[in-house]
Amino acid sequence: KTSRWTGASFLRQHLKVSGIDIGEATVGRVLSDLDVLGYTRKAGKLGRAVTKKGLVRLHALQLELERETSGRKVTSFFTFRNPEDVVDVLEVRRAIERETAQLAATKASAAQIKAMREAVAAYHHSPSEGATDSRHDMSLHNMIAIASKNGLLATLLDMIRKDREVAGIVRKAREHASAQCALEHDAILAAIERRDAVAAQVAMEAHIDGMIKAVRSNAGALRYVIRPPGREGSVKAGKAERGRAHREPSAVL
Repeated sequence: KTSRWTGASFLRQHLKVSGIDIGEATVGRVLSDLDVLGYTRKAGKLGRAVTKKGLVRLHALQLELERETSGRKVTSFFTFRNPEDVVDVLEVRRAIERETAQLAATKASAAQIKAMREAVAAYHHSPSEGATDSRHDMSLHNMIAIASKNGLLATLLDMIRKDREVAGIVRKAREHASAQCALEHDAILAAIERRDAVAAQVAMEAHIDGMIKAVRSNAGALRYVIRPPGREGSVKAGKAERGRAHREPSAVL
């Protein structure tokens, strides 16, 4: 931030104001390391200045920090206090998956479509076999995302679908709608097989809309474990969570 030559003493003062209290000698050693890396250059007793290479590195660090901050903002939405919080996440998922579905309809390989068929068939058979429907459901959605050939969409979807609380809430809300889910999967697969991007988008939207409707319809039956911000790591909070789980065995979704 400074436009003048800067020394260890000046930097130490500013670090202390920022809550970082370290010795001037330590600051000097770090500056020497930065000299070796080419990020700063020394001009005798005048102090140091940031080099062009250093400015590039600072810019990169700033971008990393901004992205990390954005990531924390996104994950902050995964704290549910009522059904509408879950609906917010599902609406984002709907926006992502209607795009992956229509892209998959035009880009999926024959092998990927075959894998989708297998996942849909396994989902149909799972109720009679006593298996877990969500395993085959996840396989289908993941394959569609991969077939879209858009890595960012696939990564965003993976982040949402792997959240255990979201998955548990949706599974609980649609636990008696296995047959309907199977029909919705059939419609999505059929559209992708026909290479009909519009139909694939519509079918996927209908599928996610079914999840949203189920969450809203079963709001009274859904139980949430609310994690107080900033207390996750404390022993007191841990005991409180365990006590709540003991009193409310149905809290596991």
